[in-house]
Amino acid sequence: MDPLSRLLNSVSVRIAHFPRFPAYKLLPGIVAALLCVLLAIANGGTLEGGHMVVAFALALILQSNMSLYLMSLNRTSMFGTRKHWIIAGFVQLGVLGLLTSMSDFTWCQHAITVVAIIAALRCVPGMLQSDEALAAERWSQEDFSGFRPQLCIGLFLLFGAYAVMNEILIKTLSAQDWLVLWMFLPVIHFYAAVILIDTLMMSAKKRA
Repeated sequence: MDPLSRLLNSVSVRIAHFPRFPAYKLLPGIVAALLCVLLAIANGGTLEGGHMVVAFALALILQSNMSLYLMSLNRTSMFGTRKHWIIAGFVQLGVLGLLTSMSDFTWCQHAITVVAIIAALRCVPGMLQSDEALAAERWSQEDFSGFRPQLCIGLFLLFGAYAVMNEILIKTLSAQDWLVLWMFLPVIHFYAAVILIDTLMMSAKKRA
């Protein structure tokens, strides 16, 4: 078998073993789209920046609650108590109030850049110290054992790329087109993370 055929065969095998994307992660984007349509209809067919802000803010809160719920299933000691849910609720109300007080949708777009930067910074401690135990605090799954520091580096670069790409897209796409792309961001991130983790696992096995 020639090198190209081996490469294509390897890629096809890896794709066949990819986990299935959880469709529920598209729910916030769908909610945002539906709200935009309903608000535009209520406004006589015109979608204004303020409408997109409201739709985006509510969808973002839904996405946040979905993430918190999943985290509570795995880390009940940290996110499973009523106190933490109440705190999260107040934070979300604050974010909702802040975003909806602005009629410029650009602030919402830049908020995604801020989220990506924060996610990247969370990987820095495990990345700089290359400490398996420290990185394990962020990635506790046994499947990640042996390459958690490398995973921190990879995700730092991935989230950094998201931040840069988002700023580029803000300048090149209309607000409506950007919102459509944001709807499918969970799919992009899911498979980007899968490819990253799969590559690191294969590299770790070769080193072993």
